[in-house]
Amino acid sequence: MAGAQAPTLYHHFGSKQALLERVVGHGFRDYLEQRQTAGHLVVPPSTAATASSPPAAA
Repeated sequence: MAGAQAPTLYHHFGSKQALLERVVGHGFRDYLEQRQTAGHLVVPPSTAATASSPPAAA
């Protein structure tokens, strides 16, 4: 959504907080996946399902 105007972002995410949570959640999931792939992190099965699930739409 590069170059998107504020009304477009609010339409998709509802609020600045929701956008921030989505961005941080996405980045954190990527980080965990990279660490796990590299063998530096072992994620318990109950956490793995949550970490890979996309956040609920706002």
